[in-house]
Amino acid sequence: MTGADAALGPKSLLDICIDFFAAQLLSGDKPPLSSIQELPGPDIAYRVSEAFERVSWYPLNYRGHVPSSWHLTEKVLRVYACFAPFWPLQNLKLTQVDLLHAYLQPLRLISPQVVHLELASYHERLQWCTGFTSLTCLSLRGCSWLQPQGLGMLRSLPALKALDLSEQYDAVTDEAGPILAALPSLEALNLALTNVGDLLIDALTYSRRLAAWGRETGTVLSAEQARWPFSQLKHLGLYKTHVTGECLPHLEHLEGLRFLDARGTNVQRRQLIRLELKFGLHALRGAVLATSNAAAAPYLLHGQCVCVCGTSAGDSDPLYAWGRKSIVRLLRADRTGHDKAAQHSLAHAFPSAAPWYFAQHPVSREASHRSYAAAPGRSQHIA
Repeated sequence: MTGADAALGPKSLLDICIDFFAAQLLSGDKPPLSSIQELPGPDIAYRVSEAFERVSWYPLNYRGHVPSSWHLTEKVLRVYACFAPFWPLQNLKLTQVDLLHAYLQPLRLISPQVVHLELASYHERLQWCTGFTSLTCLSLRGCSWLQPQGLGMLRSLPALKALDLSEQYDAVTDEAGPILAALPSLEALNLALTNVGDLLIDALTYSRRLAAWGRETGTVLSAEQARWPFSQLKHLGLYKTHVTGECLPHLEHLEGLRFLDARGTNVQRRQLIRLELKFGLHALRGAVLATSNAAAAPYLLHGQCVCVCGTSAGDSDPLYAWGRKSIVRLLRADRTGHDKAAQHSLAHAFPSAAPWYFAQHPVSREASHRSYAAAPGRSQHIA
């Protein structure tokens, strides 16, 4: 026992077991990774993870600090990945993390639980978003390399209600209209500083205008026409886009519009009066309409799409800090010197959820396995 250990007093039986288990994770060619999922809860899993870090770092730096050139081996990466079901990351904000050249596939580790995600990265496509069946709020503001064809992956987010695509001038054009119109639950959309115009509004409101036309004319819609989902949009940010007053009659077909920002566009103030009267809106800051100041505050004060999920990031929660630190470490693994084989292994390292996770969430183990097995790119190595 070292002097530091002696000063802390004798270890409890639980501490001894945790240290032994952590050492076992690092030793041998096939560490008992499946046993991580049998841990009774996040508190114990957190302590095992901390002990594993001490064991894995000690040979590299006896003071217990992570060297800048720490070599993340395949085994270490796989161990970290197996703790994912215990990370309380329902609300994850990564906008302040430098993810240049990061490896985004590890995000699938937390896909069953994430409800709110804010991401700023340098990637052309969104392959990582497959499997986020509970994702309700997504901000891609600051994803500066995103390409228009990459937006098609948004269709794999069935529960998405709030989407922020602001400041994506090259990626978000009128061609994104059919993609956004196909999101059946979308309620809040921020398109500020994008290259969209009246054609996108035409696409977003097409299904409701078509239904209104059918009612007025007594026309029975074809099966293809009827399959278009009704737009649920209630919050729409169009700041400094190319929309004009010609699109405003289309917006009258929405139901329950609560917020509209048409500042910096070719929409004139007098043209907004019909929307004010129809939806009971108030004019704020000229071309901004809202039901109240409170409804407009998140957008006007912070430039963010309204959050509809009601979750919050537990910045002061040590378990949240542990989970966020771990996922960032996996996302940036290639920046710390690990070999490509270890990076590719993460594509196959996604563990099924732990028993503790299934006890807390109404999702079956079989459904989780089916979702993972059917995920596109499941057996591919992602560079």
